Amino acid sequence: MTVSVIANFPVHPEQVDEFLQALHVALADTRAFDGCEVLDTYVDVDRPGLVVLWERWPTKDHHRRYLQWRRESGSAEFLTPYLADRVSFSYLEPRPEI
Repeated sequence: MTVSVIANFPVHPEQVDEFLQALHVALADTRAFDGCEVLDTYVDVDRPGLVVLWERWPTKDHHRRYLQWRRESGSAEFLTPYLADRVSFSYLEPRPEI
């Protein structure tokens, strides 16, 4: 069963545009990573410093392998200067029967 992942990036509000430009380049690798089915980017209307990624993966393990690759390769380090707080993830299972 697929899993949706909500990734919340609390960015310094004055750096959102610069962060989005950097993210645009990085997300090409994410979209090409094994298992990434969907990846959309949003900016919270009421909290302009909050950038949210909505992703869909075949399993939670697929996403965890992706995060491990980001950590091991050091390719996520470019995010650090933009972040006002820690990135958080929510893993959501669909419940189409409801």
